Amino acid sequence: MSNTMRQIFALAIGATVLGCAGQQPKSVLSKYQQALQARNAQTIYKLSDNDFKSIHSVSEIEEYLKNNDGDTKSLAELLGEEIVATALRGTIELASGHVVHLVHEDGRWKVRAGGIPFDRFDSPQAALNAFFRAYRDGRLEVLRKLIPSNFASRYLDDTQLEAHLERIRSRVVAAENRLPKVPKAVEDGETAEITYGDGFKVRFVKEGESWKISDLE
Repeated sequence: MSNTMRQIFALAIGATVLGCAGQQPKSVLSKYQQALQARNAQTIYKLSDNDFKSIHSVSEIEEYLKNNDGDTKSLAELLGEEIVATALRGTIELASGHVVHLVHEDGRWKVRAGGIPFDRFDSPQAALNAFFRAYRDGRLEVLRKLIPSNFASRYLDDTQLEAHLERIRSRVVAAENRLPKVPKAVEDGETAEITYGDGFKVRFVKEGESWKISDLE
């Protein structure tokens, strides 16, 4: 599995884990790996966090496993590597450098990122969800997909994009913390807006079948 493929495996956004309770991250990771090996979509769904469950269904996971057998096998092998570090926030680093993030929800540890990828851009809400997830995981290739074409040339270099992401960090954190639980997008043809906080907006533009973020106030 290539480094790029390792980086794009992600599930869903989750809060930072500050304590340990219920099942431990190592146990959850082992069960997730076994579910991948068995192509058990129901268990993968069960072990994923609530945000993921609100967006994806068991049948969608089944379809992914059916159509991506090679990647599923590679990921299952990857998650079986020796664990070299585990942090209290629920981050597991494997021998190859692959990182799995976990979130503690409802008394159990669940996989947040480091599993099968579901980044969608077919609605403003899905694009924003993908943005927050990729921002936290540092997946520049996904973030570039969310940049409108008229701005894309500014961030071809990783250093330029990383510097831009650092400059807007406070805005990203504020937006994520103040967005309603179920954000509503107001669409007007090829543009859209999601309002949060005291009248702040995230603006989107549609290019082809994908929504991209044109402004984050």
